[in-house]
Amino acid sequence: MSKKNKFIAVSLFIIYILVLTWIIIFKTMPYLTYMPARSLNLIPFKGTAVYNGRYDYRELVGNIIIFIPFGVFISMAVRKFNLVAAFVYGAVLSFIYETIQYILVCGAADITDVIMNTAGALIGAIVYLIFKAIFKNKHIEVINAIGIVMLLMLIAFFVMQR
Repeated sequence: MSKKNKFIAVSLFIIYILVLTWIIIFKTMPYLTYMPARSLNLIPFKGTAVYNGRYDYRELVGNIIIFIPFGVFISMAVRKFNLVAAFVYGAVLSFIYETIQYILVCGAADITDVIMNTAGALIGAIVYLIFKAIFKNKHIEVINAIGIVMLLMLIAFFVMQR
C-alpha cells in the first residue's frame, strides 16, 4: 500500500471511529445524555429493540450497518487478515462501547448490540474480500474513494440538518 493510500485509509479510519463513538456514546449530541438508571441485558435478543410491545428491527439492522466499515478498515489494517480477526476486533470494540455505556450510564448495555455489531464487522470483512477479489491491486484505492464519498455525504447530511 502506498504512503498516500495508507494516509487516506488511516485518516478515514480515525474519522470513522470518532463518528462511531459520537453516535454510540454521545447519541449524536454534543454532550453525554444520561439514562435514569444503569441498564444491562445479558440475554440475547430479549427485550432488545422492543418498543411499545413491538420489535423494532431497524435498531438491529442499524447495529449491523454501523459496524460494516469497521470490518473493512480492520481488514485493511491487519497484516495476516482473516475473518477471525474481524470477528475478534469487532466483538472487542463493541464490548468496549457497551461497557462505557454501562459505566457512564449513557446508554443501555446489551449483549444483542455486541452480537449485531460483531456481525457487521464480519460483513465488512467479507465486503473487503469481495473488493479485493474484484479490484485486485486497486482495492485499497477503491475503498478509499468510497470512504471519501461517504464522508462527504455524512458531512452534507449534518450540514443540511442545521
